[in-house]
Amino acid sequence: MISFIRNIWKNRSTKFFIILSVVFIFVIALAAYVIKNAGYFIHKKTVYVVKIDDVISYKYMDIDKLSNFLENFKGDGLILYIDSPGGGLETFKIVQAIKNLSVPKVCYIKYYGTSAAYWICSQADYIVAEPYAITGSIGGVIMYMNFAGLLRKIGVEPVIIKEGRLKDLGNPYRNLTEHEKEILHRKLKIFVDKFKNDVLNKRNIHNRSAVLSGEWFFGIEAKELGLVDNLGDYETAKNIIAEELNTSKNDIAFVEISFKKEELWISKIFGMVLDFILKRSIENLYGVLG
Repeated sequence: MISFIRNIWKNRSTKFFIILSVVFIFVIALAAYVIKNAGYFIHKKTVYVVKIDDVISYKYMDIDKLSNFLENFKGDGLILYIDSPGGGLETFKIVQAIKNLSVPKVCYIKYYGTSAAYWICSQADYIVAEPYAITGSIGGVIMYMNFAGLLRKIGVEPVIIKEGRLKDLGNPYRNLTEHEKEILHRKLKIFVDKFKNDVLNKRNIHNRSAVLSGEWFFGIEAKELGLVDNLGDYETAKNIIAEELNTSKNDIAFVEISFKKEELWISKIFGMVLDFILKRSIENLYGVLG
């Protein structure tokens, strides 16, 4: 068999025919691949879809990486895919980066787009929301657990040594004074006023007293109030960004990207064990106190 192949290969015309056939097959295969994946080669526009589908905080998201991505944005357009109840002070960094983008920006709210998540969304040029997506909730809140009464009931008295009258402001082991509540409210207002002003400067709000009250709204309500521009789904957002870019949706490469932190499996197990211990401890404590 081997000698037969060798004899064939020695023949020049046969060798040429074999080589030509291999080249021909390779060209046909390459052409088929190019035709099949033509979209990847002929796309004129690239739209990045940034998914924000968790609490907006350093714990759950790589805020710095997201901000750097937006500050050095290379795409032709941006879709903000929002499904988040909100977040904390970190949101300001993302909002500022979005503000500075000069490309078309569309926000899509899937289920939740409230509080800090809506703040991010409000800086888009166009907002699409599902009819019963929950949005709005423009405001802020400071909450903390006060254990002072519980500690007194079980006979525990915390000892606090401090230098500076307000150094332990927000200490959960004692009650807040009225003056301390005023201080916290004043600081909260500074941040929330920035949030409200950004929304009002970007959106044509119809009922400011209702919108700025902290109330949340369904998508159908939000549209009437000017919080969103249109009711629809993810495909609606894609169609709008295509119109903004004066091209067809089929001529756009939509690249989805997420900056969500992946939790290590050991952290998940530790969290489950901690939750179990905490739950049993609370149950036992209530049994003692009850």
